[in-house]
Amino acid sequence: MCAALVAGACGHGRDDPPTCNDGPHAAFEVRVSALGARLPTDATLAVRYGGGTEEVSLAAPPASPRVVFCATELADGGTEAGADAGAEPRPLAAVCELWTSGAADVTVTASGYAPLERDLVAERDECGIRTVEVELTLGSDAGG
Repeated sequence: MCAALVAGACGHGRDDPPTCNDGPHAAFEVRVSALGARLPTDATLAVRYGGGTEEVSLAAPPASPRVVFCATELADGGTEAGADAGAEPRPLAAVCELWTSGAADVTVTASGYAPLERDLVAERDECGIRTVEVELTLGSDAGG
Protein backbone atom coordinates (compact mmCIF):
# COMPACT_ATOMS: atom_id res chain seq x y z
CA MET A 1 0.00 0.00 0.00
CA CYS A 2 2.93 2.34 0.71
CA ALA A 3 4.09 2.03 -2.89
CA ALA A 4 0.66 2.77 -4.24
CA LEU A 5 0.04 5.84 -2.06
CA VAL A 6 3.33 7.65 -1.58
CA ALA A 7 6.17 5.96 -3.43
CA GLY A 8 8.55 8.84 -2.64
CA ALA A 9 8.10 8.44 1.10
CA CYS A 10 9.16 4.79 0.91
CA GLY A 11 12.69 5.64 -0.30
CA HIS A 12 12.23 4.67 -3.93
CA GLY A 13 11.35 8.03 -5.42
CA ARG A 14 13.26 10.39 -7.67
CA ASP A 15 14.26 12.59 -4.74
CA ASP A 16 16.40 10.00 -2.96
CA PRO A 17 19.69 11.52 -1.78
CA PRO A 18 22.78 10.60 -3.82
CA THR A 19 25.03 7.81 -2.63
CA CYS A 20 28.31 9.44 -1.60
CA ASN A 21 30.33 6.64 -0.09
CA ASP A 22 33.73 7.23 -1.63
CA GLY A 23 35.00 9.74 0.95
CA PRO A 24 36.52 13.19 0.51
CA HIS A 25 38.44 14.23 -2.60
CA ALA A 26 41.31 16.59 -3.30
CA ALA A 27 40.09 19.71 -5.09
CA PHE A 28 42.82 19.37 -7.73
CA GLU A 29 45.34 16.88 -9.06
CA VAL A 30 48.11 18.88 -10.70
CA ARG A 31 50.82 17.26 -12.83
CA VAL A 32 53.85 19.50 -13.42
CA SER A 33 56.42 18.68 -16.09
CA ALA A 34 58.92 20.47 -18.35
CA LEU A 35 58.60 20.47 -22.11
CA GLY A 36 61.11 18.00 -23.56
CA ALA A 37 63.14 17.72 -20.36
CA ARG A 38 63.17 16.39 -16.82
CA LEU A 39 61.79 18.58 -14.08
CA PRO A 40 64.45 21.06 -12.89
CA THR A 41 65.78 20.33 -9.40
CA ASP A 42 64.79 23.80 -8.20
CA ALA A 43 61.16 23.62 -9.42
CA THR A 44 58.65 24.86 -6.85
CA LEU A 45 54.88 24.96 -6.65
CA ALA A 46 53.29 27.81 -4.70
CA VAL A 47 49.60 27.42 -3.88
CA ARG A 48 47.50 30.32 -2.60
CA TYR A 49 44.10 29.27 -1.28
CA GLY A 50 41.46 30.42 1.22
CA GLY A 51 43.46 29.14 4.20
CA GLY A 52 46.82 30.68 3.28
CA THR A 53 49.80 29.87 1.08
CA GLU A 54 51.95 26.77 0.82
CA GLU A 55 55.12 26.43 -1.27
CA VAL A 56 56.79 23.09 -1.94
CA SER A 57 59.88 21.85 -3.74
CA LEU A 58 58.70 19.53 -6.51
CA ALA A 59 61.94 17.54 -6.61
CA ALA A 60 61.83 16.87 -2.85
CA PRO A 61 58.28 17.27 -1.50
CA PRO A 62 58.00 17.91 2.26
CA ALA A 63 57.28 15.07 4.67
CA SER A 64 54.49 16.98 6.45
CA PRO A 65 52.56 19.16 4.01
CA ARG A 66 49.41 21.10 4.95
CA VAL A 67 47.31 20.95 1.75
CA VAL A 68 49.80 20.23 -1.07
CA PHE A 69 50.72 16.53 -1.28
CA CYS A 70 53.23 15.74 -4.05
CA ALA A 71 54.99 12.68 -5.40
CA THR A 72 57.65 12.57 -8.11
CA GLU A 73 57.29 10.57 -11.29
CA LEU A 74 60.43 8.78 -12.51
CA ALA A 75 60.88 7.19 -15.93
CA ASP A 76 62.59 3.99 -14.82
CA GLY A 77 63.72 4.57 -11.24
CA GLY A 78 67.36 4.75 -12.37
CA THR A 79 69.75 7.66 -12.40
CA GLU A 80 69.92 10.06 -15.28
CA ALA A 81 72.61 9.28 -17.87
CA GLY A 82 75.83 11.08 -17.00
CA ALA A 83 74.87 11.64 -13.36
CA ASP A 84 76.97 10.47 -10.45
CA ALA A 85 76.19 6.91 -9.39
CA GLY A 86 75.07 8.09 -5.93
CA ALA A 87 73.03 11.05 -7.22
CA GLU A 88 69.27 11.12 -6.97
CA PRO A 89 67.56 10.78 -10.35
CA ARG A 90 65.78 13.91 -11.55
CA PRO A 91 62.04 13.29 -11.85
CA LEU A 92 60.19 13.56 -15.13
CA ALA A 93 57.28 15.23 -13.38
CA ALA A 94 55.58 15.83 -10.06
CA VAL A 95 51.96 14.96 -9.33
CA CYS A 96 50.37 16.97 -6.54
CA GLU A 97 47.01 16.70 -4.83
CA LEU A 98 45.73 20.06 -3.61
CA TRP A 99 43.33 19.68 -0.66
CA THR A 100 42.21 23.32 -0.72
CA SER A 101 38.44 22.76 -0.37
CA GLY A 102 37.96 25.41 -3.06
CA ALA A 103 39.68 27.66 -5.57
CA ALA A 104 43.45 28.04 -5.68
CA ASP A 105 46.02 30.19 -7.46
CA VAL A 106 49.11 28.19 -8.39
CA THR A 107 52.53 29.34 -9.55
CA VAL A 108 55.30 27.03 -10.78
CA THR A 109 58.83 28.41 -10.91
CA ALA A 110 62.11 26.84 -12.06
CA SER A 111 65.43 28.14 -13.38
CA GLY A 112 65.48 28.50 -17.13
CA TYR A 113 61.68 28.84 -17.42
CA ALA A 114 59.19 31.67 -17.21
CA PRO A 115 56.91 31.40 -14.15
CA LEU A 116 53.72 29.50 -14.89
CA GLU A 117 50.60 30.85 -13.17
CA ARG A 118 47.07 29.42 -13.16
CA ASP A 119 43.85 30.25 -11.34
CA LEU A 120 42.10 26.98 -10.55
CA VAL A 121 38.36 26.74 -9.95
CA ALA A 122 37.06 23.88 -7.83
CA GLU A 123 34.11 21.79 -9.01
CA ARG A 124 31.38 20.45 -6.76
CA ASP A 125 28.48 18.09 -7.20
CA GLU A 126 25.81 16.80 -4.83
CA CYS A 127 28.50 14.81 -2.95
CA GLY A 128 30.94 17.72 -2.48
CA ILE A 129 34.31 18.49 -4.09
CA ARG A 130 35.13 16.71 -7.37
CA THR A 131 38.81 16.42 -8.26
CA VAL A 132 39.83 18.57 -11.23
CA GLU A 133 42.85 17.26 -13.16
CA VAL A 134 45.29 19.94 -14.32
CA GLU A 135 48.40 19.53 -16.51
CA LEU A 136 51.04 22.27 -16.25
CA THR A 137 54.07 22.14 -18.54
CA LEU A 138 57.01 24.47 -18.05
CA GLY A 139 58.26 25.83 -21.38
CA SER A 140 55.01 25.45 -23.29
CA ASP A 141 53.17 28.54 -24.48
CA ALA A 142 49.84 27.30 -23.13
CA GLY A 143 51.27 25.92 -19.89
CA GLY A 144 49.48 22.66 -20.24
